[in-house]
Amino acid sequence: MEFSAENKKKQLVYTEKKRVKVYVLENNEWKDTGTGFCQGIIEEPIVPDTDDVTADANTNNTEKLAFLLVIDEDNNHQVLLKSRLEQNIEYQRQEETLIVWKDLNGQDIALSFEESVGCDSLCEYICFVQKNIESRISLVAVRSTEDGIGSVHEIITGPVNLPSNDPQQTEESLLEALRILNENTSFDYLRNGTINFIINDNYIQTLIKAFNEAENLHLYRNLLLLSSIIKTLILFNSKEIVEEMINNENFLSICGILEYDTEFPNSKLNHRQYLKDQEPKFKEMIPISDPAIKLMITQNFRLQFLKDVVLVRFLDDQSFSFISDLMLVYQNAIIDFLQEDSNGFINQVISLYQVSEDSKVSPDKRRDGIKLLHECIQLSQNLSALEKTLFYKFLIKKGLFQVIQFAFNMETDSDVRILATDIVVGLIEHDIQLIQSIQNDEVVLRNNENAEVTSTDMSLLLILTKILLTDKSPGLKEQSFQALVSLLDPEDYILDDFQNQDDNVDVRIENLLQIHNGNTDNETDSEKNPERFQLADYLQRFYKQVAPSLFHCFIDKGIDLSQYDEQLLIRLVKLLNLMIQGHDASISRRFILENGILIKLVSLTSNNFILQLRLAAVRCFKNVIFLNDDFYLRYVIGKNLFDPIFEMFKDNLKDDNMANSTMLDFFKTLLAKLNTNEDNDMSGSGSKSSRNFMLLNKYLCGRYFDILSEVDAVPFTKEMLRVYKEEAQRLASTSNVDTSFDENDNTTLEVEV
Repeated sequence: MEFSAENKKKQLVYTEKKRVKVYVLENNEWKDTGTGFCQGIIEEPIVPDTDDVTADANTNNTEKLAFLLVIDEDNNHQVLLKSRLEQNIEYQRQEETLIVWKDLNGQDIALSFEESVGCDSLCEYICFVQKNIESRISLVAVRSTEDGIGSVHEIITGPVNLPSNDPQQTEESLLEALRILNENTSFDYLRNGTINFIINDNYIQTLIKAFNEAENLHLYRNLLLLSSIIKTLILFNSKEIVEEMINNENFLSICGILEYDTEFPNSKLNHRQYLKDQEPKFKEMIPISDPAIKLMITQNFRLQFLKDVVLVRFLDDQSFSFISDLMLVYQNAIIDFLQEDSNGFINQVISLYQVSEDSKVSPDKRRDGIKLLHECIQLSQNLSALEKTLFYKFLIKKGLFQVIQFAFNMETDSDVRILATDIVVGLIEHDIQLIQSIQNDEVVLRNNENAEVTSTDMSLLLILTKILLTDKSPGLKEQSFQALVSLLDPEDYILDDFQNQDDNVDVRIENLLQIHNGNTDNETDSEKNPERFQLADYLQRFYKQVAPSLFHCFIDKGIDLSQYDEQLLIRLVKLLNLMIQGHDASISRRFILENGILIKLVSLTSNNFILQLRLAAVRCFKNVIFLNDDFYLRYVIGKNLFDPIFEMFKDNLKDDNMANSTMLDFFKTLLAKLNTNEDNDMSGSGSKSSRNFMLLNKYLCGRYFDILSEVDAVPFTKEMLRVYKEEAQRLASTSNVDTSFDENDNTTLEVEV
């Protein structure tokens, strides 16, 4: 610290000395005025003793002055530069080592530092001076763009122009505020300064007061300006500002301001009326002990309302992501709270469904519990896959399926049942293996405890089956059908993560058919996989406990399917198709053949049913045939199950429609198999299995020769007949070889399948 006696000032050194070159601009050329050491200094008057009665208390001698001082490196007494930081001087940091400015006399000055550290030090000094001594100066970083053509300016420090916070806002002041706020979104420094002003000076309260006055006085232009100002504040993407807007005191007024929109100046929305009349009330069916969690639940709802309703047309991608991220913070905190065993919140909810029938728990409270759990599932949708898995696993282990069983077995309210189904579908869509693994864990636990308890891991399938067969809600039936598709698809069961996101059952069946045709050689290896053993056990329980109920109308020979809902029959046919294609034949085939399922299936091709159902039945039957399974083929031929199929073909023989096209597609596929068989015979690689299609062609052409002859103009059927005739001639010339295919041979049913 140095003192100047003649000026009665003390000099405070703020920075260390940094080596620098000093330049001034003369005649449009930079002139080197010397090299020295630069410091940032602050001068302030020497304050007289308080006992000095002659001191003038009103003088301005306490004013501090800031300078950039450069002393010649060769002469400590020679000052190369002493420039005061004052008024509205703008300092520019160019690249890493250069500070340039124009003083109040109009002189352009530049300091070129030897090291970037020196430039950093002086920039920090300028920032200090701007915040504490001379608020009007500014420091701007100027950097070249990547292409080197232009430059980018970024404010490091400087005065922040702020809107008026006067309690009495006018149209002019609001218009000026909107202009200032839009400008201040351009730079982080201005943005941060504006945010501090809005929060610390209660600017939102000022706007709300102005809004109330404008509505009372019908100042419509003011209302539109206020709406634009609030939208601009949201674009600041500030957690502090948004939380200020959604607190209990301000939220309703903010929604009121946003009812006015410059895009629709002649109309007004009714957000406040909705929130007053229809807003879901915060209902604590189980008391929440943590007030912070209560607040987050409310704030999450309000943010959702802003994002999806109030601001749905206004938010840009960045602001949408910001609000979504803020909601995710709340949702994570709420989910963490729900999983804390210390508060026992979920335990209390699940316990509502573990009591006896004579319990005093009201049906309404149990319905509220299902609604609450549905909200919990919805709340977790934005979590990461791992976090969601942990939360779902937590709920299932706590007894979520007990709640679902109550919803479907005892609850009569269709809305509540839809929510319960939505919970199930959400779990399945996320990770079907999660359900399987937890259920398998429970079975293992029971076995380890030597408890003679029947496994209940089919309960979910039984519930879904009941919904599909008996519920009156079309939406609920479709949800249960999609859930059954996912639960019965073996690819979903075996995948490490839920990857089969295609809910289209027809696409799933096609994928399974391709897998069957392309991977039969790997069956032995796959059987060694432990997951395959678990799948086999799972499917065996399904065919024993669930399938008889699910396909009861196909099994009971006394049931007239024409009395059934045709949309239900279409779904059952699609499930049957999935089972035939995807499940191990040794498990599914016995159930299908022993219960005569295929007999009922082909009966659906009659004219008594809608075309969509008839075609679905034909496609399913076609997939059975082209499995190239000896047992299925012998059964189909032995029972003459092609009769209804060809009857449908005969009815549509001369028509160009879907029924005709479906049958022609069957013939085309059969012909491709026949050609493959001929190639195998020529190469000597033919087998009994590969000859099945030759025998099938013989059966079809022999039994339905007249029908096929009527369409011999079609290349597929013409070729089928050619192969049939050539084979007949070949057999006629062959002696002592029994190549007959007995239609009545039903030994298949006696073979262990």
